[in-house]
Amino acid sequence: MAVVLCCVLWSSRCGQSMKRAPIKKPEDRYHHGDLRRALVSAALSMLERSRGDVSELTLRAVAARAGVSAGAPYHHFEDKVALLAAIAEDGYLELGSAMASSVDNATDSNVVERVVRAYLTWAKAHPAHYRVMFFAELREARFETIRAVAAGALAQWAEYLRASKRGRTAQEAQALAVTCWSAMHGFLQLALEGLLDKPGLPGAHALEERLVEHLCTLAGER
Repeated sequence: MAVVLCCVLWSSRCGQSMKRAPIKKPEDRYHHGDLRRALVSAALSMLERSRGDVSELTLRAVAARAGVSAGAPYHHFEDKVALLAAIAEDGYLELGSAMASSVDNATDSNVVERVVRAYLTWAKAHPAHYRVMFFAELREARFETIRAVAAGALAQWAEYLRASKRGRTAQEAQALAVTCWSAMHGFLQLALEGLLDKPGLPGAHALEERLVEHLCTLAGER
């Protein structure tokens, strides 16, 4: 009888102990909202190592990198392209912040130069992130937010150009913004692929300085 009573008491205490310390799934380590950031960060880390190549990137691999269960990413992203869209959205916002910071509290009138250099500097510091921002797959209709933040970045750039020269209309500034953005993006595409450091060329740095000078002249800042 004593043995039976001891067994009952031991079983009861174990049950109480198990109730006090429930087993948690891996994704439970993140509070709501933190999981998305953890997945984006893990994906970016993988993309930096692959130089922006997404062929080996999968939600399962990203989950493993973030230390969560294979099903955890589906709480936020329906597929890999949706994850890339989130990365691109963050990229546009960070780029916009970098451009804005470049002119905050500026004491000179070189607004265009500051913004151009901020754009180029951010992109070169985050090459994988920058490449993802322009993936063709993100043109799908479901990624309306991407188009909105990209349009916002262009509008922000156009406003800097409008304010840099008295009398410049909003329409003129927008057209000039597209021209400048096209030049910067084309330069970065070549630079990030290492195509500007070739024999016969003055080098990527020298070419970048010429680009900055040319855009400032085009914008009327020189």
